[in-house]
Amino acid sequence: MGIGFSGGILPIGFCDAVRIAAPEKAAVQAACVNARHEKVLAGSNPDAVAITARLGSVLDDMELASSLQLPLVDADGTWRAPALDALLALAEQCINMGIDYSTLGLGWQHPRSRMEYRTASHPSQMAQVSRERAWESRRHLVKIATAVVKGEMDVETAVTETFVREIGLSPDAKPALAATFSGVSAALGEELLLPLRALNEGLAREDVQVQTMSGEVVSKAELQRTVEALTVAVLSKEGGFAEWRYSNAVGSEQLRGLSGPQARQWQHPFTMEHEGGLRTHEDQPGELGLFWATKIGGPSHGFDFEGQCHLPLLANARNKVVLVSDPAWLAHPAARAHFRLLWTAPENGSGIMPEPRLWLEAVNCDFDAATVNKSALTRAVLAHAVEKSEAMGVPLSLHPSVLQELAMVSKERRWQGSTRLIHEKIALRPSNGVCEASDFLTSKHDWVQVQEEVTEPIARALYAPASCKAVGIRQALGCVL
Repeated sequence: MGIGFSGGILPIGFCDAVRIAAPEKAAVQAACVNARHEKVLAGSNPDAVAITARLGSVLDDMELASSLQLPLVDADGTWRAPALDALLALAEQCINMGIDYSTLGLGWQHPRSRMEYRTASHPSQMAQVSRERAWESRRHLVKIATAVVKGEMDVETAVTETFVREIGLSPDAKPALAATFSGVSAALGEELLLPLRALNEGLAREDVQVQTMSGEVVSKAELQRTVEALTVAVLSKEGGFAEWRYSNAVGSEQLRGLSGPQARQWQHPFTMEHEGGLRTHEDQPGELGLFWATKIGGPSHGFDFEGQCHLPLLANARNKVVLVSDPAWLAHPAARAHFRLLWTAPENGSGIMPEPRLWLEAVNCDFDAATVNKSALTRAVLAHAVEKSEAMGVPLSLHPSVLQELAMVSKERRWQGSTRLIHEKIALRPSNGVCEASDFLTSKHDWVQVQEEVTEPIARALYAPASCKAVGIRQALGCVL
């Protein structure tokens, strides 16, 4: 070819048809398209061919899926891979994995693990109403794919508008108006169609009353505002969700008191490699993995049951998870532990200011990951949390039951910090998720938490990093300054 376009595919302006002598305009255009189509087929990207085949299977229309290859190649021969990936993900999530939450509602009857959603054979997915909705989704996708092939709309717009439709939103809803292809594509990459559908069609639904475990009614208006805000954040742009979590007013207040470097360290999705190929990570940039985190282990709340318990993890800057990826279980992270940035509540008149605490909760392993070594995963999470503590210069608060494992890990890594058993009150600044949920902060499991609260004294093991400067820690543990 000699012109330097990738993949051996030339733009229409350079196709052989332009060399035809004195042709009719329509004939030239048709010849150009045909020549370009031949070059597309001759130089097809193997990944694109495989994805197209999968899309044809889901849509039950191989010819239509194959026809999409041409409009998914730009004039310079570049495959628009993100558009094709997003279209396939959209099809698989709304057709194969689809659950009609608007009819079935939310509850414990839904899948308990991420693999159960992916296998697409759970009773919630096989229910007649879910299958009927999936068939309607297929008909709509065939319609918009046909429009793309005809040049009536571009793939990115089709995917964006259809995703908004599939999560139960009207075109004039705030999240719909804010939606961009980059945001929707990132959401599809993390399989967020069902989580966002459940939150918008279930938790935020006007006629559904939501109560905590103790029977306290949760404000529907507050839930709707929170679900709307997080949906806008997810769909607005890639990375928009994580940005919103830390920049909104309530989230900023939760982190007030940290130094600039400490706040940046907390927000950073720290990752760490461990023996045996284990990797601990605070999800990844964008933090969209938080939507699926509570489906790892349990039984636990999630986006489609006890959703009010899941909102605090999604919406609060103070709440994260440490995930563990294990080469023995490649499907998704094999374990998770809630990880929080909280503040002490010193006694009045003590002269001690509130101090930050990294608060680590139990390690939960995925139900389906039977081949993993839970003890090794727990040690990896402890090592991750201590390294974060050292990096931030903030003490780490743990359940006393892990003291022995912490001592083992400390000896292996030669940490210089100090560990003691303590009883400490924790101040919970207002939640941006309407509620808070924890079996370690209180005995209530979940509760409405829109005002600052102080817990009862809680027995914990406190690891103080060697670099700590806090007055209260120095007095309690004798830190080396």
